[in-house]
Amino acid sequence: IYKITEKADSLFPKHYDTFILQVFSEIEKKEGRKKIEEIFRWRKESLLEERKTRLNGNKSVKKKLQRLADLLEEEGYIVEFIENKDSFQLRQYNCPISSVSKMYRESCKMELELYKDLIGDNLKRIACISDGSPACVYSISKQ
Repeated sequence: IYKITEKADSLFPKHYDTFILQVFSEIEKKEGRKKIEEIFRWRKESLLEERKTRLNGNKSVKKKLQRLADLLEEEGYIVEFIENKDSFQLRQYNCPISSVSKMYRESCKMELELYKDLIGDNLKRIACISDGSPACVYSISKQ
């Protein structure tokens, strides 16, 4: 009898996105779209607590954004931090949940809220992968 190792199992296709989309579809049918938003809000609150702890000690907007970029890279995002004359930008070139975010834009809404809670209320999303942009781009004024 053979048993596949965890390392080898990671080489086989996974269908987590299909699974979660089916689960969300059933939740939406039974509980309504508000329940989906509530689920994303729970996830946002969980991430907020964890990331607040990891961003702790970074007082300036620049340092917070740089640290957030580092954390996102650790999680598998392709991220770029850019300092312009008047603003800072955080660019995310991939979306780990793109198939979900295309169907449930609440995920994008909660990501923006999460980043605002971590960085500052004047943070804006100026582009989104789910809208067809090549990256999710967040910008905040240096003022």
